[in-house]
Amino acid sequence: MTVYNLTVSVDPAIEAEWIVWQQQVFIPGVMGTGLFREYRFYRLLETPAQEGGNTFVFQFTAAGPEQYERFRRDHAAGLLEGARATWGDRFVYFQTVMEAVQ
Repeated sequence: MTVYNLTVSVDPAIEAEWIVWQQQVFIPGVMGTGLFREYRFYRLLETPAQEGGNTFVFQFTAAGPEQYERFRRDHAAGLLEGARATWGDRFVYFQTVMEAVQ
């Protein structure tokens, strides 16, 4: 199992609208690719050296690395550009990819 982890710090002034946009646009866009089985959407309660804004985490679960690679190659840039076009520089993010250890 491969997990695409997206961590985002959001300007507090747009947070409520940003959350709705994530739920109505971004998450359905990612899941609509058919490359992920499930997702989780979290608000971090504690972060090291949090500087203004709240931090959120998305975790999208794919069956394996092939599905994630296809997402990265064919869809990720467009979805993230849509977020940038909507919210400008009022958020920052970083991405990681994880593999389940069992």
